Amino acid sequence: VGIVRKNTCCKIISIFFLSICCFGVILAAILIPVSIKKVDYTEYAIRYDDLTNEVDDEEYGEGRYIFTPQTELFVYDNIIQKMTLTLDCLTKDGIVMGIDVTMQYFIPQRNLYKIWNDYGTEGNLDKYVKLIATDSIRDSVGLFTSSSFYLERYEIQNQIERDLFE
Repeated sequence: VGIVRKNTCCKIISIFFLSICCFGVILAAILIPVSIKKVDYTEYAIRYDDLTNEVDDEEYGEGRYIFTPQTELFVYDNIIQKMTLTLDCLTKDGIVMGIDVTMQYFIPQRNLYKIWNDYGTEGNLDKYVKLIATDSIRDSVGLFTSSSFYLERYEIQNQIERDLFE
């Protein structure tokens, strides 16, 4: 009777530990793939942990990273961005001039956390850059007369560049 009870007890304990191990393997099989985040070679990322509601101030470059399953990555392009604007602007003499401006900008990785703090996601940054560029271009065009667009195009271009980068 004692041997049967001992064998039954050992079987129950081994089944218990086997079920715990199976549960652990299943849990790991689910959580590990969810925890791996990829940052593409054309991207930078900032980490936001939804569990603690905190943003990590480290900028992540290309690669694969393991975070908590609740982690969200805010991704920004690390390649040169091109923006084309078509605007109607008033000249100094009150004439409406149509103007097309193409500009390029780049986000340095070292400034990524500050950019995230100031503007949020990349979509918000793009809206802000467009707003500032539109305002600067219209201010620059307002300094010149309509005839200047034919006679002093280079000077107008330089003024737009100066105003954009101030």
